[in-house]
Formats: sequence, C-alpha cells, structure tokens
Amino acid sequence: MAGEIGKGGKLDYEFKNLEDLIQKATGSARGNRGKSTSPRNLTLAISKERDQLEERFDLKFLVQVTEKERTRFIQFHQFSLTRLINSCSDLFKRVNIKTSPWEGVVESITSLFQFLTRRYFRYLDLSYSPPVRFVESMLAQQSDKKGELERLLDELVNDDELREVCKNLINIHLEVSQTTLGKAFFIIEARRRLAKLFSRQHSFGTDLINEIRNELLRLNFNSDEFLGYYTRNISNDLTKLDSDRERFESLAWHFKNISQIQNNGSAPFDKQRRPIKQSVSEWIIEEMNFIEAKFRLNPIANARSSEPALGDFKLTLDLSVAQLALLIKSFVETGVIQNKNISELIRFLSRFAVTKKSGSVSQESLRIKYYNVETGTKDSIRNMLHTAIGYINNN
Repeated sequence: MAGEIGKGGKLDYEFKNLEDLIQKATGSARGNRGKSTSPRNLTLAISKERDQLEERFDLKFLVQVTEKERTRFIQFHQFSLTRLINSCSDLFKRVNIKTSPWEGVVESITSLFQFLTRRYFRYLDLSYSPPVRFVESMLAQQSDKKGELERLLDELVNDDELREVCKNLINIHLEVSQTTLGKAFFIIEARRRLAKLFSRQHSFGTDLINEIRNELLRLNFNSDEFLGYYTRNISNDLTKLDSDRERFESLAWHFKNISQIQNNGSAPFDKQRRPIKQSVSEWIIEEMNFIEAKFRLNPIANARSSEPALGDFKLTLDLSVAQLALLIKSFVETGVIQNKNISELIRFLSRFAVTKKSGSVSQESLRIKYYNVETGTKDSIRNMLHTAIGYINNN
C-alpha cells in the first residue's frame, strides 16, 4: 500500500487509519479468511474517517513552519495517496470486474485527493502523475461539453487560425496513465474557462476574439502553436500601419497589454517552457529594438517623418473611444470625410482629440474600435444622430 513510503520517515503519515481500514477489507476482497467487510460498510467508514482527516490535516499543515516544510508535507501525502488510490482501483478491478460494488470505496478515497487539490494546489508537485481514477472522473464530467465548445467556436469565432488553436487545445488527448497532474489540470481548466467565456459572449460583443486571446494568456498556454499565432497576429496589425513610428507605438501598446494581463495561478500548459507572456514580450521588445535601430541609422528620415504640432489645442468630445471610432467610420464610408488613409486619420484624432469619458485617445484603442464595431455603440451613435437631426429640424 502507498503508506509504506512513509514508514520510518520523519513525517507523520496522516492516512494510516484510512489505509488500515482498506487493508482489512482487501483481505476479504481477495478471499482470505476472517470477518468480511461489505463495500457499503467500508465506504461509510472511509467517509467518516475522511471527514475527520480533513480537519486534522489542516491543523497538521499549519504546524509546518516554513514553506519548504509545508511543501514537503503536502507532496509526501500527494504521492502516498496517489499510489493508494491506484492500488485500490487495480485490486478491486481484478477481483470484481467493472460492476464492482467496491467502486464507491475508490470514489470515496479519490474525493480526499480532490480535497488536497482544492486546498493545497500551490504546494502540489504538478510534474507527478495523478491518480488514474481522479483524471478519469474529471474528464468524464466534461466529455459532453467538448462538442458544444467546438460548435460555439465555429459559430462565434471568425478568426480561422484562433479557432483552430482553440480546437486543438480542447481536443488534446490525455494518456491518463502517463499524464502529469499539471497537464491534466490545464486541459480541464482551459475547457472550463472557454465555456465560461462563451456563456458571457454577449457582454464582449466583437471583443470576444480579443478576450479569448487574453484568456489563453492568463492560462499560460505556452505552446509553439499559440505563440506563433499571437506574434503573427501582431505582425499582421503592423502591416496595416504606414510608418515605423506608428508600428513602434502599436508594439508599445501590445507590450503594455501583455504586461497588465494577470496569470490565473493554475498550472501552465508546459512546465518546461517559458511562460507565454515572457515569450511574447521578448518578441515585442526585439521588434521595438529593430525599429529603434532604424531610427538611429537614419535620423534624417526620422526627422522628416515627424509631423508639425498644432499647439496645445485639443478637440474635446462627449463620446467614448468606441463611439468616436464608429462616428468617424460612418463619415468615411458615406463620403463625408474624404481622407482615404485611415491610419493617418486615426493618428490625427489620437493626437488632437480627447473624450470626456476616457480623456486622451489611444491610437491603438481607436484603431481596434474602428475595425471592430459593437452593437451597443451603434445604438448610442444612432440616438446621438437623431438628437442632432432634431436640432436641425427645429432651428
């Protein structure tokens, strides 16, 4: 049994009573002589012991003074409980096949492992294999959700490459007996968070794609596929800009956005690789350094690209950035504004317009809102134009 690891060690083995209960029962399960223990009675006894153990375990954890001692204490019991669950599961399968009444016993012990993951997740060894039954149970709870997630991706995500990245993520096959605890938790958490995003997709409007990207950053989905997609997406944005100054400002905006996204604290996709935020940030810095080097090598061209200032004058608007972007877009599309270079128009507005709601106008934010119009913004601009038409009709 698993607890034998701890015999003779310095750590107290908190699962000793639990293991003794199981050892007595497995004797009857193997057909040994002696008083028989029914699966039902054993399950009840384990449940009672488990409830007491959870309270006792918290106290024993707090006795550990340093973080190193606490980590050692939790991981010792993680390894022991994993082996205990796997041993029981294998034994009961051999003795009673699939219809085993002992399944309830295994489930009861497995719930104790769930207690460890809920309460002490940051102390666990994520590179260690979890109990097979634990992973099977978690995946079974999500088995009917994968198809729904794929349907929602096809229906709501109009970015082909991002849709493929997400589908590959939710369909990653876990070899249950060989996976790590960290990888299992990542896949399950990723599916849960994507499902939650889609359940709230109406609140994001056209920003759903950006929110999916940010969620994958928060999850620390540090795969080559997602890193390549993310950096290509930034590169595509840069090709729409006309000058190195604009590209530098856009990269600075992306860098700020990446830096402000907080990790959710769960397991990364690949513990051996650098965090996705670090990889993307380093890529952005390399691009910014390249542009800066071009400025230094050709200062005359750089000076020519500088635009004359218009003093301190700012056009103050009672609009949000999204409303300003839609208003300008409607004027461009209907021919009221004749300027065809959208990048120059956006750059001009970001420098010489301010909004009451957000103050200074970010060039990158205005550009994103220009190309991604939200339904709510349409309604507010429509109402504003109706008010203006009413004024014209009455004066």
